[in-house]
Amino acid sequence: MALLPVDRLLLSDCYNRSLKLVDTANKLVSQVKLPGGPWDLCLLPGDRAAVTLPWEKKIQFVFTQGNVPLQDVVKVDGECRGIDFCDDNLIVSFTNPVKVVLMDMKGKVKKSVDNDSIGKPLFLKPWYLTVTRESQTPPAIYVSDWDTNTITKLSISLEVLQSYQDPIMKSPQGLTAIGDNQLLLCDRDSNNILLLDTLTGKITQLLGKEEGIEKPYCVAYCSQKKMIFVTCSLLYRPELKNFVKVFNLV
Repeated sequence: MALLPVDRLLLSDCYNRSLKLVDTANKLVSQVKLPGGPWDLCLLPGDRAAVTLPWEKKIQFVFTQGNVPLQDVVKVDGECRGIDFCDDNLIVSFTNPVKVVLMDMKGKVKKSVDNDSIGKPLFLKPWYLTVTRESQTPPAIYVSDWDTNTITKLSISLEVLQSYQDPIMKSPQGLTAIGDNQLLLCDRDSNNILLLDTLTGKITQLLGKEEGIEKPYCVAYCSQKKMIFVTCSLLYRPELKNFVKVFNLV
């Protein structure tokens, strides 16, 4: 899920193998069928987006205006999951084989990381990632791993800078920056939206089951209106899957 200008959301609909553009007045503006089930997406310059198709081992490019027409497709060497963009490069997480990759817009791999300095795997299920562009510090990559219950901070050159864990965090999924040194996290198994202070490492609950959060997967944030958008998913619970929940922080 990504927030576009003029109060629109771009949504990857995995089970329907489609990409949907909706406005915040609950209207479907347009949709396009994809050659596979999409997982994550990121916005690109020039009114474009990149969408991961893990089971097809492809990254699909689309325009985000009009009827969201398809563009080029880049083939990759594994099940691509999380994706973001920085400095004319894509940063992509993979679950088979497990790794995080820095590649150019044509899919050429510039650097890859899978193990730490002693050869231990850094990730097990890195389903989502985000790039932060904070005002006083260089860009950084944050990777959520729901199997190890860890958020790993990487430099743009894929060096490990820090890792975050907390008993409150049980299965981190989608994440997004909401300002300098703060991240919103979907924590699926605790039914929480968490707030991570990346300076102190402190993780606190922002929204929970009492606010209607159940099995959250993805989150987006509108800084101008202080609004949070959350998607939830639970097997055999279509009433959770078919909605984007909207919360006001003011």
